[in-house]
Amino acid sequence: MRLDHLPAQHQLPGKLAGLTLALLLASACASTGTDVPDESSAPPAVEPYDPADHRRRKEPIGTVLLELDLSMEDWNKLILTARSTQQRRQASLLEKDIMRRVHINLDELVTQLETGPPANRTVAAMALGFSRDRAVLSPLLAALEDPKQAVVNNALLGLALLGQADTPLGGAAILLREAPDPTTRHNAAYALLHCVNNGSDPAVALESARLGLADEHPGVRAQCALVLAAAGDMASLDDLIARLSDDVQLAASAAARALGSLARGDNHQKGKVARALASALQRTDGSLRVSLLRELARLAGVNFGEETEPWVEWAHRLP
Repeated sequence: MRLDHLPAQHQLPGKLAGLTLALLLASACASTGTDVPDESSAPPAVEPYDPADHRRRKEPIGTVLLELDLSMEDWNKLILTARSTQQRRQASLLEKDIMRRVHINLDELVTQLETGPPANRTVAAMALGFSRDRAVLSPLLAALEDPKQAVVNNALLGLALLGQADTPLGGAAILLREAPDPTTRHNAAYALLHCVNNGSDPAVALESARLGLADEHPGVRAQCALVLAAAGDMASLDDLIARLSDDVQLAASAAARALGSLARGDNHQKGKVARALASALQRTDGSLRVSLLRELARLAGVNFGEETEPWVEWAHRLP
């Protein structure tokens, strides 16, 4: 991504510093040994050199944004593909380094999000989420109305990363319900899921998430199933059961996970959900079968194995 560089911050040029030193030396040579320096004309004391401050002033915002963009791309790949402890540790270390750099440049990143060119706004929107600083909540919410879709998409990811418990969900809920771009709807559902998991009030988002179960994009359907589970929305139970027959395993697996979560929170629905999961087990295989078996075992508190019949029998014994 090509970033639009802003003018670099003012720095003291090396030639100017050398010229200042030369003038001071010339003045000293012109003085006689008997001259008494006039304290009133002495140059002011030089402030202590702060390497960290010098380094911050030296780096143009365009460079900061470019490096953050590359690091966030690497971090995202690690999050999606990490399997070993070492890979997860690497992702965690990279995340902490991104957080450090975001904090160093926090004010300038907010400025870029609010007034910068589109490419800069796009990177800043996601980067600010790594700050975990509530001060950036308002700028990120405002960015949901940005005219550039890429900025909106990254602002949604930024809100998910920010994870503030008091995040208002109305803007993301509207985007989930009305945005024509499936990526925007997916990111909106993702933001809602993370915010609800972190304590945000889900009430305003429930209707959008329920409608999202029928979205044409399987990723949106999957995220919405998890949003409804996180919100404890028992009213969606039948729609989630129907989603077990989704043509895309991603969405069907998310529905199984959501149903298991809801049933573990309400024993009155345990039998109904167990029978739905066992019924789905009878007609499926592959990765969805693995998801169904996992949720059944968590619901039962015991593992009856990989054969279907024991699970069907157990489910039908439940009230």
